[in-house]
Amino acid sequence: MEDSDLQELQKDTFVIIIALVIVLGFILFYLSLIKTFVFGYHNTWWWIPSVLILVTCFYSYKLYRNDRFRSGTYIFVGGLTLFIVSFMIAPSTQFPQLEIYLLALAVMTAGVLIGPQAAVQTAGFAVITSLGMAVALNGLSWDSIVLLIAPLVITLVMGIAICIGFGPLLGVIKVLLENHGRAHQRSQRLFESQYELEIAYKMLEQANNALSAAQATAVQANEFKTRFVTNLSHELRTPLSAIINLSFILSKGRYGEVTLEQSDYLTRIHDAGNSLLQIVNDLLDLAKIEAGQMRLFREPVDLVAIAANVITTISGLITDKPVELQQQIEPNLPTLYGDGTRIRQIMLNLLGNAIKYTDEGTITLRIARDGPDLIRISVIDTGTGIKSEEFERIFEEFKQTQEAFASRKVGTGLGLPISKKFVELHGGRLWGESEYSKGSKFHFTLPISSEIDSDNSNHQEEILQDKVVIL
Repeated sequence: MEDSDLQELQKDTFVIIIALVIVLGFILFYLSLIKTFVFGYHNTWWWIPSVLILVTCFYSYKLYRNDRFRSGTYIFVGGLTLFIVSFMIAPSTQFPQLEIYLLALAVMTAGVLIGPQAAVQTAGFAVITSLGMAVALNGLSWDSIVLLIAPLVITLVMGIAICIGFGPLLGVIKVLLENHGRAHQRSQRLFESQYELEIAYKMLEQANNALSAAQATAVQANEFKTRFVTNLSHELRTPLSAIINLSFILSKGRYGEVTLEQSDYLTRIHDAGNSLLQIVNDLLDLAKIEAGQMRLFREPVDLVAIAANVITTISGLITDKPVELQQQIEPNLPTLYGDGTRIRQIMLNLLGNAIKYTDEGTITLRIARDGPDLIRISVIDTGTGIKSEEFERIFEEFKQTQEAFASRKVGTGLGLPISKKFVELHGGRLWGESEYSKGSKFHFTLPISSEIDSDNSNHQEEILQDKVVIL
């Protein structure tokens, strides 16, 4: 504790003591007034003690207000001592037996407000003034002094005791003040933390409200998007189907001979129509999945037959490439219970991507058991591969690698995301491995199950609960 802290404590104590003594002075003045004029105890000097202490208090406080605290305390202690001694002039006083013992209180006040040396000085001043007042009133005799010896000795002992014990007392005061300061600091920090917590809570509440509003807006926008994509897909599929079928019929010459150039144009129209129809189908599938309207039509599935059909379909895409299609199918595979159409679509997407990014080498379709409850289907190629920093983005809707943009590969970026969702709807998992310029491996697992999910839509909502895509 610094000296300034001790002085602040002394100042606070000084103000409290002055207030109490002023109240005491007014009470004494009132009682003396009643005693003199009501009960007839006539004494010319009845007003001196109360007036003396009131004047002392007001003057001391004035010095304190004028930044003269130390002078004010000396005046107050001196006036308090004279106030106590002044009771000797009261008629029928029992001063030696009663009031003089209050001098010890004046000594203690000096020690608290000023210091240990002031306590000794006040004790000496009290002894001198008391003896002087006794001699002045009663003359110099043993009878006038003997009754003052005991209380004055007590007063001197009090002054010496305060002087000696002030150090330990000051230590206790320091400890108390330090504890009070630490408690105040903790309270202040607690108050500040509480205030910051209230602000953070209000900010969190505002953020939650904004998030709720944004979520509601996103959900509504997603519903509009899904409805728009669904309607648009249905509207596009009808004319696209007509374009594809009519271009195929015309290219075969069923309504007249066509030249080689016309046949080439019709073939391009047919192929472009099929590509566009695939994009429309992908958009429609994605919209259904996100709207929770996609349902799997589970039935016994022969993976060997689906694999053979997919290889036959996909082989036409590598006629102009030195690429070999291979199959590695484990014998005696169990019958899988799932949606055969969607499983075929997954295989076609993975093989189609492999063909798109493989200019030479091999593409392998591998089907084998993966433990007692799963079947793993893998597509392995020796194509360009994927850079590690771009691997995660390939599973996001409408995202493609930089390699795809640079080489102008045709695609919407929906094949892998849709395939992943179809696999998850079956209760499986789709993942990939790749080393840039050396090839890629994509795997997906399907559970061997004989039971249909009782609530497939609930499972689908779990898959899509954190995914909202706005077109």
